[in-house]
Amino acid sequence: MQESPDSPNSLLRRWLLILVLLSLAPITITAPYVLLEPDQPEEVVPFPEDLVPQPEGYLLVVLDGVGENIMRDSTMMPKLAERLDEQAVLSVTTGPLTLSATCVREMMTGVPNAPIDGLKNFNMGHPGGFDPWILAAASEQHSVGMIGSYVMGNMYGDSPNIEFVNTFQGHADYYEGDRATGAILEEWLVDGRHNVIAAHFSGPDKVGHKWGTVSEEYRNKMLDMDQHLSSLLRFVPANWTVVVTADHGMTASGSHGSAEADTRNVLALVSGPGIDASARAEAAQLDLAALMLYDLGLDFPSQVHGRVPLSLLSISLDDRDKVEAWNWEAALHRHVFFHPEDAEIYRVAEINWQGIEGDPVSIRPLDVFISIAVLSATFLLAYKWLQQGQSTSKKEQQHLLLLGGIVVASVWFHGHLSFSAMIPRAIGAGGVVWLVASSLGRTPPLALKGTSNFFKPFPWLLGLLMLTLFFFDLSRGLLVLLVAWVVFWSVGAMTGQAKQHAPSSKTVHLLAVLVSLLLGSLRLWYALLPMFLLVTGLALEKTAQRRPQHERVSVWTIWCLLVLSLSYVHRRILGDHHLLKLVNLAPSNVFSALVLAVMLILFSV
Repeated sequence: MQESPDSPNSLLRRWLLILVLLSLAPITITAPYVLLEPDQPEEVVPFPEDLVPQPEGYLLVVLDGVGENIMRDSTMMPKLAERLDEQAVLSVTTGPLTLSATCVREMMTGVPNAPIDGLKNFNMGHPGGFDPWILAAASEQHSVGMIGSYVMGNMYGDSPNIEFVNTFQGHADYYEGDRATGAILEEWLVDGRHNVIAAHFSGPDKVGHKWGTVSEEYRNKMLDMDQHLSSLLRFVPANWTVVVTADHGMTASGSHGSAEADTRNVLALVSGPGIDASARAEAAQLDLAALMLYDLGLDFPSQVHGRVPLSLLSISLDDRDKVEAWNWEAALHRHVFFHPEDAEIYRVAEINWQGIEGDPVSIRPLDVFISIAVLSATFLLAYKWLQQGQSTSKKEQQHLLLLGGIVVASVWFHGHLSFSAMIPRAIGAGGVVWLVASSLGRTPPLALKGTSNFFKPFPWLLGLLMLTLFFFDLSRGLLVLLVAWVVFWSVGAMTGQAKQHAPSSKTVHLLAVLVSLLLGSLRLWYALLPMFLLVTGLALEKTAQRRPQHERVSVWTIWCLLVLSLSYVHRRILGDHHLLKLVNLAPSNVFSALVLAVMLILFSV
């Protein structure tokens, strides 16, 4: 007997085929580009024999999260600001991934980040091959030491010829880790333990995340950091090159990670023999690795994607030409490795930087087009299936138009992270909160006077207009509005009003669920907020004492787990990812056994 095309099995096979077809392009084209780290060229160009490096040592100081605006602010860093007139200054632009690990890796290795590196901030390994620090450690003339956080440790901690001292004491440590870094750096400089040193001070970044860069706490930290740094630089030998820079900047609210100007613009103060103190130039963060190669007279690995800032060098024009030719040969090897079709276009003897320059990490237009096409097709097919040929009411059309606007806004802001990285995050968080709050809630609901209108779009659109006018900034206005949205709908989960105001149209409701799931992405942590308030309401309501004991115990156990889930998974709230540590405890660990025993007892009561 022939199966009907409308039978459940036939429909299931049809939709599975559609899902497979929709996923083909992202899986075969976008996923490899985003998820895989590319191979790197292996050619190494020898240092020119007739050039003699002048410095006998090298010190790199990395101030975590201190942008150009802070370094130039004499009320924040007065002593460093004075040095701006006494030393060469590079206006440095970081890569678009402004995380500590990604920026430090580009600065030290000279290897551009791959898109996937944005997910490796706490576990960023070395890209392999040679870089200035690996080459210096292998040289008989140099001894390499590093002090600071896990960022350097993840890259160089296992290198046999590099001494690494971890002074990172958690995300809630604002001063002690920096003090330890300074004490070890001073000891090494005084004792001459190493002549190639990197020191990473992570305190400013932590204070900025906690209080923002316009707070009194941040100003006090920077004044302390400025004084501390000034005292340490007194111990550096005069024949060393010293580079004082930052991995990335920070917005006023204390965020970074995207391509906003405040996060990408930093400074590098450079001093030492062979450096023109009056020089002012622009550079990419990758160029700092190239400068180190020249300063120490090391060979140039072709995987290093950087240009030596020639305008900083106090050398003859003839020597400048030699340095540029050496740099160009390595750059050409790299370019041809990634673009073999250009092998016959460019020559070693003909320098043409304009032809091979480009942003190492970029969002390809092809991937953007694929994302838009797949999203559009998904929503259109879902709408067609849900509507089943029925006419759409005016109210449904309004809701669908609003949903489409949210999707368009999210896609636009994701494609323009330089405008604001927080807005797409907040949109995702708002979607997740709405999804939970409109699905779960007490019955019957608690009616709070004056709140019913806030479940409609108009007050929020009006609020966006007023906040934008108040701040004179769409980004800040929208961000504040979305925070208020998250709070309001989370409270709505506790009262049950959010569930009561879910869309009555099945089509609109299910499409809104689909939008929330797609835009929520990695923001699922925010689902805990309405869940926490919902369970809090259950635990504290007047009828709670009438429930059986096992129900009360279960509710309070869930409440405790939600508290732990909200707080213990955030390194920046309590300084460490405590739940991850509990998960990673070995089964034989005594504390682990006690935790498991307590959990079993609680859930068996």
